[in-house]
Amino acid sequence: MGILKELDTYESLVRHREFELAYKKFLSILQETSVHRSKKDEVFSNLDDQSLIYVYCRFVSATFQLFLDEGFLLTENGFRSISYFGRNFATILAMTPYKNADHVIRHLIGQSEADEEQKENVNIYSYRKMLFLWSVHSDVQLPFADFMRDHQSIVKYTLINALTLTCYVDHDIHQRREALLDMMADGEIELELDDYCLAFVGPAWMYTTYASTVKKHDAKNVINKAYRKWILSKGVNEPALPAKRKIVEKPTLVIMMEQMDLKHAMFRCFGESFHALKKKFNVVGMGVEGRIHENVHNAFHKVVCFPDNVREMKKCVGIILKQKPDMILYSSLGMQNAVIPLATLRLAPIQMMVLGHPAPSRMPEMDYVIMDDGLIRDGTCFTEKIIWLKSGEYVFRDPGDTASLHENTKKLRGENPGLVKVAIPSFAMKISDPFISLLEKISDKCKLAIEFNFFPYLTDMSCRLFEESIKKRLPNTVIHQPKTYRNYMATLGVCDIHFGQFPFNNGNGNIDSVKMGMPMVVLESDTTEGSVDALMLRYMGAPEDSIAKDMGDYLNKAIKMIEDVEYRLKIQEQMENLDITKTYFNTDKHMGIVDAVENTYLYHDDIQRSDQHVIKFDEFIPSLALDKVVNE
Repeated sequence: MGILKELDTYESLVRHREFELAYKKFLSILQETSVHRSKKDEVFSNLDDQSLIYVYCRFVSATFQLFLDEGFLLTENGFRSISYFGRNFATILAMTPYKNADHVIRHLIGQSEADEEQKENVNIYSYRKMLFLWSVHSDVQLPFADFMRDHQSIVKYTLINALTLTCYVDHDIHQRREALLDMMADGEIELELDDYCLAFVGPAWMYTTYASTVKKHDAKNVINKAYRKWILSKGVNEPALPAKRKIVEKPTLVIMMEQMDLKHAMFRCFGESFHALKKKFNVVGMGVEGRIHENVHNAFHKVVCFPDNVREMKKCVGIILKQKPDMILYSSLGMQNAVIPLATLRLAPIQMMVLGHPAPSRMPEMDYVIMDDGLIRDGTCFTEKIIWLKSGEYVFRDPGDTASLHENTKKLRGENPGLVKVAIPSFAMKISDPFISLLEKISDKCKLAIEFNFFPYLTDMSCRLFEESIKKRLPNTVIHQPKTYRNYMATLGVCDIHFGQFPFNNGNGNIDSVKMGMPMVVLESDTTEGSVDALMLRYMGAPEDSIAKDMGDYLNKAIKMIEDVEYRLKIQEQMENLDITKTYFNTDKHMGIVDAVENTYLYHDDIQRSDQHVIKFDEFIPSLALDKVVNE
């Protein structure tokens, strides 16, 4: 009954035109909602589907009435405060029969349904209302380049919200995001950050990689430039580095982490590697308070945290510099608002990253990226110099023994021979219109019934919207909410086939499906983020039939895997025989990352003088004449 009482109050305030109180109530309700799994929704999470739509409709209807009242004057500060929750409101609105606020927007700008020409000048208050109500769900087209030029201080919030939704499976919504990223990449949009938008611009930086446009990485240039300008405006000064480095016996390596926990994907990928680096470096793990769990501290010599507050960047920089780093290694970029701007600064003589998020930083301050040789592509989009690493020299950490669980789930596979269960174990942001379009074609062409099982790692409102959006296109779909690892693996394991999504692949999801002996179909593309699946499967020894060369090949391979049961079982037997412990969980094997980081430290100056973009040390080092200065 809590939200119903809140709605009664809100509607009464709107009706009686108590504008300030109505605004505060609107904001307070939005603040308790959530579209991100890290925060529980305190408003709608306990409602059944019928009650939910009823409440959503009342909430948005009262909001429309408030925004259409000319007496409600939305100030710039008021706009900023609610814009932080713009994604939340857009998600709520998309779950109602309205879907978007276009009819209200048209009234605000003097435009009719039949005639898209604007009929009147728009005052600044109506302009702010329109910007808040607009989202990529809207059919009303905004001249973003003009708006950003004339009113960037507020339009940037609308832009950031448009790029950071959790669901782009609808064709039109996907295309609108693509168009915005193309505009950024082409230099049509400049961006200037402030303390308000810093709290949610980080996802915009990261989510660009999940788009399909070939220009998507260029869009980061706009955000990077804005990040650097903002952080320098806070009185942060980059340290004066010595003209000539001194090579020390055990240099200090700061590993910058956005999130680390035994159960988190980043530690599954790099925890063992970081621990191995302790042999050659004084390894300091650094990150935001509350994001680095104690259960990973033994991977480092010590762990130092800085405040979880983007407004304290000067203090954060001071804490980093106090460690006197010889090198900084970023385990990922994009998952934490405070870490991304730090990466735009030169805080150590050598700065490098691993592909926790397999995409270029596009930051001049990032010298290197350590990359598996199977991910190095011709015409690479990486501005960093690439440090070559032999395939398989990363060691993944197994998050849990599922052998007995696998034996049980394998028996349940194929219980209904007329239904094929397809698993897509992927975060929702990696699922977009091109992939769903291919699944539609597969479904249409197959005679056997298909049940698509998505594991989008979403909760509450976002999960409901994702489910509704998917089921419009793929009705026979099951959406699974987050589970414990064993429960997730039990659910995954009864599926018949794993389909890999694109254009952004899925490292940990691949390992989970291989652990459960599941036949797979993945797409190999010519990008780094789109070649992860093929690299991993080849290294594990999976059948080449699992890897599609293009969309047509994916379609044919998927249909054959579904329709030809004997063939599918043959592939399943081959997947069952893969020794993933030997290939990915073997902590006794050589970890090439240690040599890669050490050699980068030793030969940094020579590498920088070289015109080589990809550095393979067994070929590069013999040609160097290094004058080592060991600091006793």
